[in-house]
Amino acid sequence: MKKCCLIIPVLALLTGCATKQMKSTPFYSGSDVTYVGKPEDRVNLWPLAYWREPVGSILWPMVSFSDDHFAFRPIYSQYKQDGKDGKFDEFNFLWPICQLDYKNYDYHFFPFSWGKDEYGDKHHSLFPLWYWNDDGNTFLSPLYCQLNRGWCIPPLLSWGGTNADGNTSHYYLLGFSGWESKDRDLTSSYLFPLYGWVRGHKFITPLFSRFVDKDGTDYKFALALAGFSTGQDRNEWLFPIWFHDRDKFFPEATKILDEKQMPKNFDNLTEIRTNYAFVSTNDTEESIVAVPERTTRFRKQNNSNLLLLLCVWYDSVYGDFANNDTNRYQITRSTTRGNLFLSFYKSKRTVEFDTTTRLKTSDQEEDNFGVLLDIPYCYKRETDRIAGQYYSRHRILFWLWDREEKDGDVSLDAFPGFTYDSKANGYVKTSFLWRFFRYERDPEKGVSADFLFIPIWRP
Repeated sequence: MKKCCLIIPVLALLTGCATKQMKSTPFYSGSDVTYVGKPEDRVNLWPLAYWREPVGSILWPMVSFSDDHFAFRPIYSQYKQDGKDGKFDEFNFLWPICQLDYKNYDYHFFPFSWGKDEYGDKHHSLFPLWYWNDDGNTFLSPLYCQLNRGWCIPPLLSWGGTNADGNTSHYYLLGFSGWESKDRDLTSSYLFPLYGWVRGHKFITPLFSRFVDKDGTDYKFALALAGFSTGQDRNEWLFPIWFHDRDKFFPEATKILDEKQMPKNFDNLTEIRTNYAFVSTNDTEESIVAVPERTTRFRKQNNSNLLLLLCVWYDSVYGDFANNDTNRYQITRSTTRGNLFLSFYKSKRTVEFDTTTRLKTSDQEEDNFGVLLDIPYCYKRETDRIAGQYYSRHRILFWLWDREEKDGDVSLDAFPGFTYDSKANGYVKTSFLWRFFRYERDPEKGVSADFLFIPIWRP
């Protein structure tokens, strides 16, 4: 009892001085109290006693009273929820065990509760045995539940019901079997772990399975380890050994990369791609329909992987408007070969055409080759055929051998301490251990040389 008397005032102070629990104290800051008489006539012995008509308290918060409430906590309290001019419509006995709220039609005497919700629907419950609400005939219990058009038996992991249209029903029993139907026509069923089936879309068994994706791709596989697919995307796999993915490849599209302008038959290369859509009625998927459409985008690829050896063989060509600009059409070809850890080659070439003039406006290519994570040897090349720019770099054991070339200018470093530089204008410089030996030939300044850090020749 002493602990309760300490907790209640602390909570009231923390929640603010305008709450109804603070109304019978000198700290109340609300505006719904009209005091009678002079302020100097008040009696303030709070928390032992307090009186300022019409509010007061004795041993607050145990006993408090005002023109809209009376409380003898924690045994009994009553409130006028509509203010002093209203009537007492909330009563509490040993709160929160028992409460009767006649204004909001909310009543409970733990573990019972009954009343109406904000929509006027009746409800009652016996915690934790059941809860019932006449909105949709909702009934909840540990053994049986009913919600709108559905039911559930939690201990048996079973449930079922119908959709709002009343034509589609579904049932699931014991957690490992179930079925759905529409207009009394079966649309899907499963019995774990033997099979699963959705009409027109899926058929799954431990030995053989089939999926039809939304884009029309048809997947078939055995034991989830080996299989193939047909449709817009075609692939085969044997896990964990091999995987191959291919799309209809356009040999003609790769030839455009070397053309100076868009060929006249370019429009023929914009594929007529078949999109697949689910035809549905009342939100229920039924069948797949092919919808052909011409698009300026195309993506063709050929991809093979030896999974255990981490090897990949990949080719793709992709065409689309650059940054959604209809005046710029961009074609990108990507090639990948090898193993990331042993030997790896990657190439990318991007060509761009002006759709108005049909002329090629950009042609850039990048190649990368490396051995054993680029440690023994790596090679990189970048080319801009339109701008006439070229860059390449070779490295052996990082700095054991590093050769870099850009637009005819060559720079070479070889361990230990050897350097060589040449430029397209005829400039040449060779050195060993800086000026232990150095030879430099400048077309404008002439020849200079050093040996044993001593200048032996100057122009």
